[in-house]
Order: sequence, then structure tokens, then C-alpha cells
Amino acid sequence: MASAFNSTDSVLSLGPIDTVLAPGKVTESNLQNITSQGESVFDGVVLPASINPQQLNNNAFSNISKVLKPGGRVVIKEIVLKEANPELQKAGLRTEKDLFLALTLGGFVDIKSVQLQSDHIEQLLVPIFNGNDTQAAKNNVTLIEITASKPDWQIGASSALKLPKKLNTAPTTTNNNNKVWTLSSNEEEDEIIDEDDLLDEDDKKLVVRKKDDCEVGKGGKAKACKNCTCGRKEGTSTVATPVIKSACGNCYLGDAFRCGSCPYLGKPAFKPGEKVELSLDSIDV
Repeated sequence: MASAFNSTDSVLSLGPIDTVLAPGKVTESNLQNITSQGESVFDGVVLPASINPQQLNNNAFSNISKVLKPGGRVVIKEIVLKEANPELQKAGLRTEKDLFLALTLGGFVDIKSVQLQSDHIEQLLVPIFNGNDTQAAKNNVTLIEITASKPDWQIGASSALKLPKKLNTAPTTTNNNNKVWTLSSNEEEDEIIDEDDLLDEDDKKLVVRKKDDCEVGKGGKAKACKNCTCGRKEGTSTVATPVIKSACGNCYLGDAFRCGSCPYLGKPAFKPGEKVELSLDSIDV
């Protein structure tokens, strides 16, 4: 298998050093002491298949991501289940999908995997099962190698925004020498129109309205004007209101029963002999 790193890369190995994967400068450590290595130190991290998968949880991958430089890679060899198996999962094994998910939650991207051939899978299962029978698990697992990358940006990093160039606000001319309107982005340079200049002399004159004599008269009683149209005259006039006689006798029933020349057209239905009045206090008016 080709090397995962260059000879100039600084690599942290969390187990026996694999010179095939990491031919360059290699530092050996373990998961418990990985945080003491500092942040953004290594170009790569190598995890051999001898590490118990139960130790490689989301928190462990998060710590591995911290020691990697932006864009750094992690290479993991792990025994995974070919398909979900509750009994074997209790022992600490997981599927390739579960491993992908743990790496994603740990902050890694560009995750890829390849299947490896190994004649020592049963031997690698011994530490996981604490020396118990591994024959049942042997037929349900496979060895894979997964590579994943840390995003090539650092937490807290900043970058300058490239703003568009300032537009030329100078007046331009067309072929017929007519000036073209332009808008200025500087408000201080724009001429502000005085609002008072928009008013003429007639607008400034105070309009004096004649007092309405249709409100309240002497003694606080309402009175009607000479040409009353609001109905107040009917309540204040001493002249008796003429009684309208119905020609058909159905006027009180409503418009559906009235003839075309009925004087009550448009008025609500009423009881026979009742005076038809409209209330101006109604909320429907």
C-alpha cells in the first residue's frame, strides 16, 4: 500500500509506528496523552487496528482534530462489522457507517475508506473480546482503512472581504452630448430640498370653517339646520310628519314585497303602524 504521508510530514502515531503509512518524522503517543501534544502541531495522525474501537468515540476524534494542522489528515485501521449485530456491538465493534458518523461528529470531512486483506483478524479481535472466543465475530467482520481530513480553516480565523470597486459617479455623456443621470453614494454632496419650498401661499393660509349650526342649540338641545338632510329635523320640527298610506298593504314586510313606487324602498321591514326610523348609533352603520 502506498504511503499516506510524505517524508517531510510530521505525523503522530497512537500505537506501534507504521513506517509504511508514515515514513517521515513520527511521534509516538496514545489517546490518553494526545491533548498534551498541543494544538495544530501535526500534519497527520495514524491509528493502528490494535486500538479498541470503544476508545475512538466522538470526544477522541475531537481531540485528534485539535492536534492536527488545518487540512491535516487522520488514517485509521479498524475492524468493523459487515452488518449490524447487537451482540457484537455490545462488545465494542461497530459498522463502517457508525465510524463515518463518529468522524463527522468529530469535525472531519472528505471521509474515504478502502477494504484491506488481513490474515490476522482473529488475533486483532483478542484484545476487544478480552481473550474470549472470537470465532463467531471472525466471520462477521472485515478490516478497513479510513482517511479523513480536518477542514483547512482554523477556529477563530478571519479573512478580509473583497468589496467591489467604487463606482464612477461623474456625469457621463452620450454620443449626442446629452448628460446621463447618475446617483451619488455620498449624501453630504446631494442637495436637500427644503420642505417649506414645496408649499405655496394658499397652502399656508389657515382655513376657517363656519361653525356647524346642526350640532347643539340653546339649552343644550339638538337643532336642525334649514336644509336638514340627516333626519334631525323630524325630531325637532313642530310640523307633523305626514302619514304614508300603503297601496298594497305589504310595505312593512320589506323590499321583497314592495312595489316599484313604494315610498319605503330601501328601508328595513317594520311592524304595521310603526314609524320607520334608522339608528345612527348602530354598530352596523
